[in-house]
Amino acid sequence: MHIQHNFQPTNTNPPDQFSSASIQWSGNDIKVNFTQPSSNAGNTIKVKLVPYINSVESTSLYAYYYHVINGSETSFTIPSLDLYGQFGTYYSTFKA
Repeated sequence: MHIQHNFQPTNTNPPDQFSSASIQWSGNDIKVNFTQPSSNAGNTIKVKLVPYINSVESTSLYAYYYHVINGSETSFTIPSLDLYGQFGTYYSTFKA
């Protein structure tokens, strides 16, 4: 007996872009603020951080952080321990 499953999502359109997004330091952590679009919103945020080393943007070092949006959430924090765990040191400037 062969059973066929259809696992296709009902909405195959990519989510709309955020209407605004910003990133800032909050102590030693990074806080990401965002505003979801009014329709066809996504459920996951991907942030790419690129450190500046000696005032120069790195061309080879970067990290991606993924965050699942919880309900009507409009911000989340990337803790300094996660930053250290990813980069192995603390950087004071990032491009996001």
